[in-house]
Amino acid sequence: AMAEEGVAMRKAFEEENMGGGSVPRARLSSTSNLLNLYQRKEIRWAVMGLVAVVVLVIFFSAVGKEDKSKMKPVMCAGGNGTLRRISREAYDYWSRVNPKAERSLVIMLGDGYGPDVHSMSRSVMRKMLGNESYRLPLDDFLVGTSITSALGNVITDSAAGATAYANGVKTVNGAIGVEPADLSEHGVRKCADSLGGTKKTPDCPVADQTSCCPLKRIANAFEGCRAKGMATGLVVTTLLPHATPAAWSSHVAYRRFYDLIARQQVEADPPLDVMMGGGKVNFDGRRSDGKDLLKEYSGTYEIIGTAQELKDSMQRLKKQRPQDVKPMLALFADEDMMYEVDRVRVHGSSRQPSLAEMTEAALTRLKATGKKFCLMVEGSRIDHALHGNDAAGAAFDTFAYNDAFEAVNRFIEAERTSGHEIEVISVADHSCGGITTGMQTNWQPKFSQPICLPGGSCQVQIGTSAYGTTDGWTPEVLARARISLPQLSAQVCCNQTLRKSFPSVLARIQDELGISPSSEDQANFQQAISQLAHNYTCMDDVYTVVPGMQLGSACTSLMQRYLSLMVQKASRVAFTTASHTSVDINVYASWDIQDRFRGSNENDEIGRRIIREVLELDSSVMDPISQALEECQVPVVP
Repeated sequence: AMAEEGVAMRKAFEEENMGGGSVPRARLSSTSNLLNLYQRKEIRWAVMGLVAVVVLVIFFSAVGKEDKSKMKPVMCAGGNGTLRRISREAYDYWSRVNPKAERSLVIMLGDGYGPDVHSMSRSVMRKMLGNESYRLPLDDFLVGTSITSALGNVITDSAAGATAYANGVKTVNGAIGVEPADLSEHGVRKCADSLGGTKKTPDCPVADQTSCCPLKRIANAFEGCRAKGMATGLVVTTLLPHATPAAWSSHVAYRRFYDLIARQQVEADPPLDVMMGGGKVNFDGRRSDGKDLLKEYSGTYEIIGTAQELKDSMQRLKKQRPQDVKPMLALFADEDMMYEVDRVRVHGSSRQPSLAEMTEAALTRLKATGKKFCLMVEGSRIDHALHGNDAAGAAFDTFAYNDAFEAVNRFIEAERTSGHEIEVISVADHSCGGITTGMQTNWQPKFSQPICLPGGSCQVQIGTSAYGTTDGWTPEVLARARISLPQLSAQVCCNQTLRKSFPSVLARIQDELGISPSSEDQANFQQAISQLAHNYTCMDDVYTVVPGMQLGSACTSLMQRYLSLMVQKASRVAFTTASHTSVDINVYASWDIQDRFRGSNENDEIGRRIIREVLELDSSVMDPISQALEECQVPVVP
């Protein structure tokens, strides 16, 4: 039947084109032949149908692609045992529509790193090297200063100080990644006094955070980086959920909510690519809620616990493809990592990696992702040493911080040849300790008679020329230290055999600190030790956490105070406080971004320039994140 139909169609075609006879008509052009063919009803509809199908396929394919890239995603995730948070779908959407990152950035923060500890440490290193012209690695990159005030307070803590840089806003002390919704003087004071509405005060009798101190969540730089498809990392020597790293990875009303901060860090999706530091007790089964986050998220992260495990991981990394590189969670201590002087001179460097080694590993791992990246590195324990008035401890951690800065610059130079632009900026959240080098041990004030000027204005002059001379200072004393003051205090107080023999205690001090206390200091010290009750059990290693055993005591506190005063008298380094100061801190930056940070700048202004100008995270990137944080009601209290 098909053959017969074909013959009939051919016959009809010939009749139409050949006139039905054996003699052809005048030959038509090829165009005319095609047109005549198309005018046949069956073929015309077939062609038109085919064209329509092609057009529809192209149209709906384009529409589908347009919808997929521009359709607003589900913003929030969480529940069923996890915290409320911004969804991975939202970050994937933002990374598609936002401009791609042009460069990588390393943000370094020396906690408590004021110009005084920098200058002191440089002098100590000069004595150690026998080179009076030695310069610390940071010295060649000094560009300006930062005014470090908090919202409503001229002296900042680490939480507000870090938030200024990470979020580009000033906030009240204790708050992380949030600011008061009410920025009036009364609203700020109420939030500051009540620790973000979490502490009862006359203005907050119920301590209901939501009603007493409503807080506004502000996007941080790392959230902006992830919204541009960048990798992110944290390297610290304190607890990972401590104030500074928390500012780059969480939003909480009060900095001491360590367990909540740890959950926000671990449950982030997409996860941070690298997290290194201490604070294991905030991630394992010792948490207040009993959750073992390390076990729960062992499939998400490569979990590291020792310096050797870190080295082994870096060897494996050489054989991995970018898509196979898992995020790393490295916890090298139950709480804080060691002071550098203890890490090197007491326990040996194999137990924990140095800050420079962690930084190098983080940079290599972030590079292995194949993405541009943002890395925050904190020299955390400089501040802790300064709070304890431990000059040598602060100096050695300052050296470690400068070693890490030097490691960053080596990495930058190596990457420059491949066209990978990486910038680095170093700041501090605040100064601490109020160090003076050149203490006058016999200084006494001499007041002159009042001098009254016409009009009734009177002044009193103060002079010292008759009472004291500058004794200079001896940095070589600090260079001889072989242990931190907290560790030595624990060894003396928690070893009853040693404590009961004052000559043994004195010999230990002379051996470990390289000082010889005066007869008067020895007598006062011996009397104080003999009067201390010691009816408790404690550990003689401050880095060992044992349930039920005390780490601190009246003995260790007093011991550290006495040791500090002895070192101060021997070295002529004096501390004016055991807390923070409002001294402007130094800002250091790589050459290509130095112009953005020259001169004196507010800390939040520096934060905004990091976010907007260096990382190029403008309002079109950051505002949707802040809005999503509010929409998702990311928890700011436990």
